[in-house]
Amino acid sequence: MLLDSKKANEMQAAVDTVFARLPKIFKTKETRIEIAKSVVRSEGEYHEAARRCVLGMFASVERAIENREKLANLK
Repeated sequence: MLLDSKKANEMQAAVDTVFARLPKIFKTKETRIEIAKSVVRSEGEYHEAARRCVLGMFASVERAIENREKLANLK
């Protein structure tokens, strides 16, 4: 699938913006990849897709702890 540069730039901006707002402990390569996957799969509204991804990963304290542990084990 080929993307035009404008669309690719919009996707990258969405990932960068949402990733930058995460607490430092969650700023991992794996988290960034998950956000990027969600953005690429979306059909527009890239910032919203990125935010939904983060909400899905960290919607509750339990999920945040679970994901933090998973991400920590990947390093």
